[in-house]
Order: sequence, then C-alpha cells, then structure tokens
Amino acid sequence: MKSFTSHIPLCAIAFAAVMAGATAVYGTTNAEKRATYELRTENVTADTTLVQGMDMAALDSVLQRVHDDDQDVRRNFTVMLQSNNADSILAYQERMEETDSRCRVIVFPILDSVGIPDGLTEKAREALFLVVQHSDVEHQRKYIDLFDAAAKKGLVARADVATMRDRILMYEWRPQIYGTQTFTPNRTIIINSDGGKRIDDDREDNGGEASASQPTAYLWPVESADGLDARRAEVGLPPMDTYIELFRQSGVSLVWDRSLTVEKIKAQRSKSEQ
Repeated sequence: MKSFTSHIPLCAIAFAAVMAGATAVYGTTNAEKRATYELRTENVTADTTLVQGMDMAALDSVLQRVHDDDQDVRRNFTVMLQSNNADSILAYQERMEETDSRCRVIVFPILDSVGIPDGLTEKAREALFLVVQHSDVEHQRKYIDLFDAAAKKGLVARADVATMRDRILMYEWRPQIYGTQTFTPNRTIIINSDGGKRIDDDREDNGGEASASQPTAYLWPVESADGLDARRAEVGLPPMDTYIELFRQSGVSLVWDRSLTVEKIKAQRSKSEQ
C-alpha cells in the first residue's frame, strides 16, 4: 500500500489552488495565449472496449497514463498561482478542466462496468480514485461505496476513502471528519476596460494571514476537532502537525483556525459576492 505522502498532499494542495482560482471571470483569454498540453490519454478510445475484452494489462496501461495526466497537470499549479498572472492562471485552469474531462470519459465506464478489479497495479487503482476525487460531488457520491468496499479488500487505501468522504462533506457545506480538505479566499480575475486583467483577492477575515510569497490555504471546519488525530490514525493519515508541515514543504501555508465554522465561511462568501 502506498504511503500517504505519495500523492495526498499534491491532491489537497492542487484542490486548494483550484479553489483559489477565478471565481468570477469577465472575458476570456485569447486563443493564442492558451497553454498547450499533450495528453498521454488523447489517443485512447473513450469507451468500454478494454473493459469488455478484459485485457488487464492494456487496462492497467491506460489507467497509468490517466494517473500521470491527472498529477502532471496539477504539479506546478501552486507556482502558477504565485505569479498572479491572470492570463496564465486562466489558461492553466482550462488545461486542468480539459485533462479532467478526458480522464473522466475513460474512468467512469470502467467503474460502471467492472468496478475496481483485482489484478490492477497500485498506480492504476490510484488513478481510479484520483479521477473521481477530482470530479463533481454527484459522481463522488455515486462511487464512494465502491471505493469503500475496495478499501475493505485492501485494494484502495482507507486514507483515500476518508479523503473522498471529506470532499463530499465540504461540497455539502458540512464539517469534515478527517481534516483532509482545505479552501482559500475567493480570487476574482477581472477584465479591465482596456483589455488588461487583474486579480482581486478577498483575504480578510479568513482566520489567518496571507503571505505575498507563499499561498495560504485554510483547513475546512472539522467535526469534533479534539479527536481529529485519532480518527486520522485509524485510516492511515498522519497527525495534523505533519499534514501542515507537508503543505509548508510544498510551498503552501496551511492555517487551521478552530474557531472557523461553516456558517462563517458562508457569510464570508456571501459578502465577497456582493
């Protein structure tokens, strides 16, 4: 079984980066300025051919390419955000959305046809999780029981299932259980009358100070915070102090404000949208 540090911090940090992206965009980037990205999966047929043939080696190979695409497009997103270059951030978000869409078209038919089959490598199974984790909450709800069953068989890490449960709870505006989910203040990209772009950050009253040189993320409110580390240990997640340090090493300052509630976040978001 993989160690927690192999991909969870990257997923969480990348998600924080997405949440830091454009929440209100007026205008679009020019086509010639859009980032180009050659997907490893672009020549893969988006149907159930591989599944129907039960060619496990071919299926595994496709999923490993899906894994690489999912992670590669996220790897430098935090660096991109530090640039505060509106064109670059918008183009990178488009790149990520295109990548995720292509990966979903490959993965969902596999899950619907055969679930999470035995015989896949760890990296291939992880790809199934990553694509659902980076999808919408409806598909996360649809597949969470499938991943839970796979975790009980040792095919999927319990930490992955815990992470997906937390993501669903956050999307539902409820406190999370395992402390895996983060958010950032709203970042709005505005198109000026002269065609230029600027980024407005709504960072006030967010439970911690932001740094000009290091992006800041905030831990989504947690249910029964006093027992958090014990719950994390049960599913193979590291203590929160270690989790915060992993973020710091990756270039993101993670703030855990225990006084922050879902209701306060809702109020802050409503204020920023006015």
